[in-house]
Amino acid sequence: MKHDKKLTEKKSWVQPEWMAQYVPLLVNTGGTFDDPAEAMNCNAQNCNLAVNAPRALLCTAVLSQVRLLERLHAGGFLHEHARVRGRVRLDAEGMLR
Repeated sequence: MKHDKKLTEKKSWVQPEWMAQYVPLLVNTGGTFDDPAEAMNCNAQNCNLAVNAPRALLCTAVLSQVRLLERLHAGGFLHEHARVRGRVRLDAEGMLR
C-alpha cells in the first residue's frame, strides 16, 4: 500500500486574533506553553505519550480548551467587548463578563 504524504502532513495551527484575549485563561498548561500554538502543533516526535507523557497530557489539555473556545466563538457565545484595557473582565466568581 502506497503511503500518501498529503494525508499525513498536518497543517500548522495559527492562533486566531480574537483568541488572544482568552489565552491567559487557559489552565493546566504546566507553565510550559506561553503560546497555545506550540501545544496545538504537537506532533509524534515531540509530543508522543510513550516518549513524553507529561508533555502529551499538557498538549491534550490545551487542545481541549482551544477547541472549546473555537466552538464557543463559532456559536456566537464569545463577545469581543469582554476585553478591557488588555485584560479579560471577570466577575466575582471568576467567570467572563
